[in-house]
Amino acid sequence: MVYSDSHKFVYLCTPKTASTTLLDVFTTQFGAKVYQGDDTRDRHDNRVPERFAGYFTFATVRHPYTRALSGYSYVSLGRDMPVDEAFRHFHLISQADYLYNHDLAITNRVPKTAKWEDFLAPPTPRRIDAVLHTERLLWELNALPFVSKPFATLPVYNRGKPEWRNPKMDDAVWEHLLRHHLDDFRLFGYEVERDVEPLLL
Repeated sequence: MVYSDSHKFVYLCTPKTASTTLLDVFTTQFGAKVYQGDDTRDRHDNRVPERFAGYFTFATVRHPYTRALSGYSYVSLGRDMPVDEAFRHFHLISQADYLYNHDLAITNRVPKTAKWEDFLAPPTPRRIDAVLHTERLLWELNALPFVSKPFATLPVYNRGKPEWRNPKMDDAVWEHLLRHHLDDFRLFGYEVERDVEPLLL
């Protein structure tokens, strides 16, 4: 998790939802820090210690289709890897599971071969004050209570790959989403449809 004591917020970095971009924004502009470290997996640790109980808590979400493709791009970079194999390697946790679960920990002490699901405790309701959609990120960032001046631009990392538009890939991605991430469509206001142009963020 990422937090700021001066601005009293906690940001839960849902994997593959522009968290690299937002980590840059919050550390440089708001003095935020990664709780107990700066490793990528520390950033995605979503446990919120009691001392942050009163902080404004928010998270980011992304259309399940473009998020899955971003995960594929991440794990297959520089390798010729079929989509199904990439998903077996990456174990991309659903956004609903990540936000709903109270004790998901991915740290340096975890073997790289471990699955995300290995760290899911029994579901525990948690307070989320806001959910930001990456498709409307600039506007929703400016609506946060601790933001006093508008963002002009945002840094962008991990640009999309043109291969994302390969129709052979679309079927495998879509079937994977309907099997494992259907709740993400319903809970975060995304239409369950095929006609989605991948976003670059």
